[in-house]
Amino acid sequence: DWPDWAPEQLVAAMRARGAELPWSHQTEGAEAARAGEHVVVATGTASGKSMIYQLPVLAKNVKLYLSDRFVIGHTYPNGDPIAPDYYDFDADGKMVVQNGPVGDYFYVNGVRQNAYKLVEYNGDYYFINDGHKLAKNVTLYLSSRYVDGKTLPDGSVLSVGYYHFDADGKMVLN
Repeated sequence: DWPDWAPEQLVAAMRARGAELPWSHQTEGAEAARAGEHVVVATGTASGKSMIYQLPVLAKNVKLYLSDRFVIGHTYPNGDPIAPDYYDFDADGKMVVQNGPVGDYFYVNGVRQNAYKLVEYNGDYYFINDGHKLAKNVTLYLSSRYVDGKTLPDGSVLSVGYYHFDADGKMVLN
């Protein structure tokens, strides 16, 4: 069977692609490599030797690109589809789903958001500019394209006009 420390998402992706269980040499070799032992495996071509060293690496803090092949048909607990993108995996091999502002970018369900968008997160608004980055330390004019249908925490409607975004990218409301 798959080692209990193997990332759930990786095991699910492998099973979805027809690799229901690893070969015994893969499991034994991966266990030894994860324990820090030197490993030598002599098996035929295309027998899965690469997975022996890759599996322990993937089970720890790592960022991986998950392509269509691995995410199609998979969803987050809230039902939103998982999109192809780079994802972080923690020390337990679990996908870290980022939401909100992270550094210069803004994420929704772990997916970095694209340009020219006003997004709400925990009652605050952030603007994503043309470089796919958060607008920081800047005043911007927001047209109806961005503010229509948006409301403030007090229930008032966000109107067309100039808005300042602070060093964290958060809209400053006076």
